[in-house]
Amino acid sequence: MNSEERGSKINIEVSKKSDEWLLNTAEEIAKEANARGLKLFFGNVAVETVITNSERDPIETNKLVVEQMGQSFKAYDSIIYLINQSKNNNLIKPVGIHKFKSEFKKWLGEDKLAYINQSMKTDPNLNFTLVATPNIPLTPRQFKDVAIKFGEKNQPYPTHMYIWDELYDQYTPAQISGSKEDSNKVNFSLIPSKSTENMHGTVSYQREMLDKLQQDKPFLRAPSLLEVVAYWISLGTQTGTSKDLDPNIFSKTDMLHFDLPEKRVKDHYLAVPRSYIFSDGNPSFDYSSPGFDCNARVVVG
Repeated sequence: MNSEERGSKINIEVSKKSDEWLLNTAEEIAKEANARGLKLFFGNVAVETVITNSERDPIETNKLVVEQMGQSFKAYDSIIYLINQSKNNNLIKPVGIHKFKSEFKKWLGEDKLAYINQSMKTDPNLNFTLVATPNIPLTPRQFKDVAIKFGEKNQPYPTHMYIWDELYDQYTPAQISGSKEDSNKVNFSLIPSKSTENMHGTVSYQREMLDKLQQDKPFLRAPSLLEVVAYWISLGTQTGTSKDLDPNIFSKTDMLHFDLPEKRVKDHYLAVPRSYIFSDGNPSFDYSSPGFDCNARVVVG
């Protein structure tokens, strides 16, 4: 590309410049052209398209996600440690950081980046947390051991006081952990910091809405129960006293597991799992009625 200003010619080797440089330069040129009332075209592509993509800043979004890899690996390692502390499980060997990064790069596609990009553009107060869990099934007993040990180690109150056994004992190991029948060793997800727009309603409504979203975004799903513990660790929710807690911790952690089938409890009513951390620091695996209107969030999985 040649640039002339007051008789001087500047040669710029565009092919050696980064994508970010190209986007930023295109935006600067477009802004100046618009100020002068000019309409520019790069080849057959109008400048307005470049501006839109630049404003969404996919490079910065990718950077924000990748920067969380170390944090998510530590949380993944902590989950493995908690699982291995269970008396009801054979020892699980965690993957190394190189395998972790390799699977992460294969998992994170442009479609997922585009979705979280657009979501954060629509809501500037929204962010996503990268979460990683082992791709293994866990029995209800194993899961409760993990949750209890998380509470004993990281919370001012033990979690076992807030796990409703009668409900959670009815789910299969795959339903609890979100494990998949593939060769991947790690399950990745990006969990939003708040409820998903247009997901407020009954469980049946939320399932219908998710079905619609999955038609062109098949990677969207509800969060698994095991992911919740990894999410809590990733958020750094471990605190010694309630005064140190994030005042918004409940809204950040309140999740309805609406994809799991409702189960009859105590012979007279149906329930689905709901997890959260109270503002006083108490973590809870509780329940919600499928007929109640509740918020829900979908994760990028």
